[in-house]
Amino acid sequence: MTVEGDSAFREGQAHLELRNPKTPVALEVDLVKRKRRSAYRRECRQGTRVNHRQDQTESYFIRLKGDHALYLTYTPENTSSFGVSRLTGSDNARCFRFHSFTSRILCQSSGDLVMLETQERGSFLSPAVDNGITVTRGLSASSTTHIDSRFFRIYREPGEFHDRIKHLASGSFLSATLDRVVLDNASSSIFPDDMLFQKFPCTS
Repeated sequence: MTVEGDSAFREGQAHLELRNPKTPVALEVDLVKRKRRSAYRRECRQGTRVNHRQDQTESYFIRLKGDHALYLTYTPENTSSFGVSRLTGSDNARCFRFHSFTSRILCQSSGDLVMLETQERGSFLSPAVDNGITVTRGLSASSTTHIDSRFFRIYREPGEFHDRIKHLASGSFLSATLDRVVLDNASSSIFPDDMLFQKFPCTS
């Protein structure tokens, strides 16, 4: 093939590659985009490095969905420790300190990454061996640099008015009824009322 013919051949090949979405370059770019998308969708896992947001530490009541005005309650003198109750008497038992964190990798972006602390300083919500909820004492929130068993993700789906509280280490969701407070799995994409909550600033 002459030099002129070879040049024409290469030019034609280049035009074909530009029109072909499956060229090596296009495939490589597509692969990078997919990796980035998957990174954004990845859930933060135990051991992920995090930064504590001291400026975003706030206290809230956690109200169950429904007409009965029931709130998550911590009563350390009881055997089960956690239950639900109305806002009567001291509000301290129903007031929880939300410690917010940011992760140092691209984690699932929806909702807030938090540790939940009772009014007993240094007591954080964590799972019990029977899927119940207990409290764990350990590093303070400000000293915590990695996700551990005390971390939750609080988020809501588009169009919803209630939050879901997901325990990161187990992948289960907080469920609260008159009978029990546990970490449970949703049986469908439609969550029952006992797995849906609203936060209200504590008045005390």
